[in-house]
Amino acid sequence: MNSMKEKYISLTTTHEDIPIFMQPWWLDAVVENDAWDVILIEEARTMSACFVYMVKRKGPFKAVGMPGLTPFLGFWFGQAVNQSNAATQLMSMLPKNDKFYMQMNYEVFGTAFDEPVFKKEVLHTYVLSGIKDHDGTYANFKQRIKGEIKKAQGQIQITESSDVDGLYALCQMSYERQARKMDFSLELVRSIYHAVIENNSGVLLTAQDSEGNLHAGTLIVWDHDRAYYLLNGGNPTLRSSGANSLLIWEAIKQASKFTDKFDFEGSMIPGVEKYIQGYNPEKKQYALYTRTNSLLVGAAENIKGALKRKS
Repeated sequence: MNSMKEKYISLTTTHEDIPIFMQPWWLDAVVENDAWDVILIEEARTMSACFVYMVKRKGPFKAVGMPGLTPFLGFWFGQAVNQSNAATQLMSMLPKNDKFYMQMNYEVFGTAFDEPVFKKEVLHTYVLSGIKDHDGTYANFKQRIKGEIKKAQGQIQITESSDVDGLYALCQMSYERQARKMDFSLELVRSIYHAVIENNSGVLLTAQDSEGNLHAGTLIVWDHDRAYYLLNGGNPTLRSSGANSLLIWEAIKQASKFTDKFDFEGSMIPGVEKYIQGYNPEKKQYALYTRTNSLLVGAAENIKGALKRKS
């Protein structure tokens, strides 16, 4: 382990504002073979800025990027730091790589990192603030969401669960209904679940009826600043029960014990996005930054893109 990584692991214990996805224990859970690293800037023996990333190798090629089921990574800035100067310095310290890809937290969106050498794809998520005020939060829900919650109440039981396999099966059903390919494994979900439970930073909730049928499930995680709606799945044959809306409402109330914000983490899928908007959250922008430094990797990406467009 290099000295910067050792310092970072030590320093995170004194920085409560380090997001959950940049915590060493989270990175250990989502990155195989300890293949994550960090570069940092220190001032007066304290960390003023850092850049956290995963190293992925394929043959002779090396990528600097991020692991699965991790919504953002990259920069963290202390309150008094000049973000533009720190970003430039940190980028100059990155190891040589053939490919760079990183989704940046929307708290970093709009900094001077927007350099022309990087391709920038603007994305968005939705955030509810003030969730400790349950009455006020519920009052702002659109009528269709309130109707589904009322429909499910009395028929659907929301319980804290450890059924990771059941949640994964529900996610598979949702992905199949949306004609999407699963991009994360059961092993990864298990690893995340055990890590967040051990660190008191998350909960798995399920919605089931009196006959024991699982209607929906979700895994939410949180840090000092907000909770994240990390995973959600539902049985498409039971969608009319309203269970998912009741599940999300209970997840929001659970999260409010620890934080005052709830991040829906996307989704930009049109049908899902329209549903999430029913909770009246605020839209937030963030970005995916990419850069291909290898001519061979660039050529392979162009060929892959051309084949995809033809199919």
